[in-house]
Amino acid sequence: MHKPMMANCQSAKIHDRSIGLSPEERLLVLAARRALCPEDGNEMTEILSEGLDWSWLEGSGKRLGVQPFMLKHFSRKENVCHVPAAVMVELREACRLQSIRSFRNYSQISRLLVVLNREKIPVILLKGAYLAEWAYEDRTLRPMSDIDILVPESHAAGVQENLLGCGYEQMQRYDQSLFHREVAHIGASHLPPLLMPTGVHVEVHLNLFNKVPIKTDAMAQVWNRATPIDLYGASALALCPEHLILHLALHLHHHMMGGNTTLYWFCDLDLVVRRCGEGIRWDEIKIAAEAMGIASRIATIFHVMAQYWGTPIPKFMRDLHPGAHLDLSLRGALFQSKINLRNFFPNRLQLVREIQEKYGWGKGLYYTLRHLVPVRSYILNRYDPQNRREIYGCYIRHFFDRFRFVFSSLFVMVRNKLNQ
Repeated sequence: MHKPMMANCQSAKIHDRSIGLSPEERLLVLAARRALCPEDGNEMTEILSEGLDWSWLEGSGKRLGVQPFMLKHFSRKENVCHVPAAVMVELREACRLQSIRSFRNYSQISRLLVVLNREKIPVILLKGAYLAEWAYEDRTLRPMSDIDILVPESHAAGVQENLLGCGYEQMQRYDQSLFHREVAHIGASHLPPLLMPTGVHVEVHLNLFNKVPIKTDAMAQVWNRATPIDLYGASALALCPEHLILHLALHLHHHMMGGNTTLYWFCDLDLVVRRCGEGIRWDEIKIAAEAMGIASRIATIFHVMAQYWGTPIPKFMRDLHPGAHLDLSLRGALFQSKINLRNFFPNRLQLVREIQEKYGWGKGLYYTLRHLVPVRSYILNRYDPQNRREIYGCYIRHFFDRFRFVFSSLFVMVRNKLNQ
């Protein structure tokens, strides 16, 4: 394992790190780090001393997964006097519930590793399952909504069988058509999620880089360079620093583009970069990103990390794609809902193009039509109509909802272009 590094701030800011953020938004971004350097600590105290919208802060802190961080930093003697007592009570209760969820998840991780070790199935722990112990050194600080593990595609059936034998249930997919399911399964990044009746949710990943523009042998390198670790009383593997950073950055970009992001994912990446320090081979990350066609994506994330977290990322990595950061803003991804509308139409259009290239224009047209008029099982599962008349109504509602998203997306795209 890599030796921990003390949390620190870059001596020189990229530029004003609060640019474009309200005091409440900046406070949440400041909170999303394991430890505060003196500069960030002073800024947090200064913001807390102002008049703040605590109702908005509580709701957004919960949605963005930073309540444990808020409690940790707000409890400092210089800060607690500025925080309403009711807010502190709410944060303590939220963290108590998070501790219970964490204990339940980690007990299942230990159980899963024992089972997979017994079957000699290699497994890499991803995201919170690994980082909470290694990077945060405090399981209760890093929220974990589900358990993410990576296994070789050749062992997918064996893992599925063993988890079902442990009491997990496979969540059923309801697609718009059988062809939608076929497209989704080709190069799928993970198996359909598995759920324990107690609420523990497991995602078994098969490929970290299946949604990149250019296919490479990256996954073979992932397994070759994975590091053995002993965790939770069992054996597992961890990603090497370069693949860990690529995975976290790509995952962040995907969710920022979809408008579905948590703040602790940024803290994950910041901690990894700081802990691995000079051991990171940035040139290898650059080569891999360019080979997979994702240089602009990770440059965007690296720019955000350097600007708002002061993450020590080399300038040549932030400049992999000049101007990439203009395509995405932290404020838009975290605190506004329009970004998913902006990207809805371009993302769907790109997907249809890929389908047409692989299957022909007929399948591309069929895929689009089934998006507007899906099969009956999809309507029944999504809308839960109670009778035949409601089923017809749900079809009409679904049809117009899809068109509304397309036109809203086009409107936001045009408005953004005119405002640039």
